[in-house]
Amino acid sequence: MRNKAVMITGARAPVALHWAWAFRRAGRSVFLADSLRWPIGQGAAFSQGYLRHASPRHDLARFRRDLLDQCAAKGIGVIVPTCEEVFWLAQIAPDLKAAGVRLHAPPFALLAQVHDKGAFIDLCRGFWPHLPRTQRLQSRADLDSAGDPGGLVFKPAYSRFALRTLIRPTAQALSRICPSPGDPWVAQQFVPGREICAFAVAWQGQVTALAAYHPLYRAGKGAGIFFQPVDPAPALAFVRAFARATGWSGQLSFDLIETDTGLVPIECNPRATSGLHLLRDPVALVQALEGDAPGLVAQDGTPQAVHLAMWLYAAWANRSRWAAFQADLARADEALVWDGKPVTGLRQGLALAEIAARALWRRQGLQAAATHDIEWNG
Repeated sequence: MRNKAVMITGARAPVALHWAWAFRRAGRSVFLADSLRWPIGQGAAFSQGYLRHASPRHDLARFRRDLLDQCAAKGIGVIVPTCEEVFWLAQIAPDLKAAGVRLHAPPFALLAQVHDKGAFIDLCRGFWPHLPRTQRLQSRADLDSAGDPGGLVFKPAYSRFALRTLIRPTAQALSRICPSPGDPWVAQQFVPGREICAFAVAWQGQVTALAAYHPLYRAGKGAGIFFQPVDPAPALAFVRAFARATGWSGQLSFDLIETDTGLVPIECNPRATSGLHLLRDPVALVQALEGDAPGLVAQDGTPQAVHLAMWLYAAWANRSRWAAFQADLARADEALVWDGKPVTGLRQGLALAEIAARALWRRQGLQAAATHDIEWNG
């Protein structure tokens, strides 16, 4: 596969550009792919081209045909997913394998298990002592039996960006949700402490790369936009235990809470997240994904931030601490720069405009619209 071209899917995500840059620096031919017309990765300098495919959520059969045709036409032998298209790719993995294409992701059943916020905690019981009490909710009766909402977090079993999450809600707020077998939720113990996010790469159950950070600023309650590196040792202990227990190969990410007794895992994202931007050795990063890393690939110690998102999402919210906000922004490198080549404001604006148009059309928020056509909800 080393002489074959690489397809990086999820070109709407900055992490896709990071992988494209890494593979290009490692001497590989790279194509970026997505179902959007103008994702942020369209026209990237270190990609040989952009390949558009059908929405996997809305037309899996056509998505399969598109991928197989594109791989054959471009000589692609490796696919690296970055977003929730990984769930759909895993479902067509046998077809890809038959066509001589390697998918860097675990089997679908394992991906589905850890994406379920309740099943993930159940899985962790076999190897980790510090876990939040977590109850699966599939009816109003389950919701009523969950206990005092003042000590709980309620969230859909399948979700992203903290969408619809209720943290220690009032009874009135809780009355607006209605769990069902088709839309299960979890009630999870609220765990006070500092949130730590971990991004990792594993190969056959061994962790080959890790970045641990505190999301100092967020886009609302959702994705981090400022990545403050922290001591990776505590997170590494958990991630290694998880990788060994599952035999994981591919990318994975976790939300963890730092407590006096140890790290408490909250949920797993079995895909790339922004911690990838802290891994700035491109060749070593590719080696980590392909099982060739001579040792653990460690994070860079410099904070990274998406500066445009900081101005859009965090500037107004932090107007009362303006000097501190500006100081934080000044000490962070721009995450969306590789080899001195930034993603231009025009490119970011065009990608945002497409998502905004979709949000208006579907009457959704921006974050929900950003994943509508690729997300997998069980």
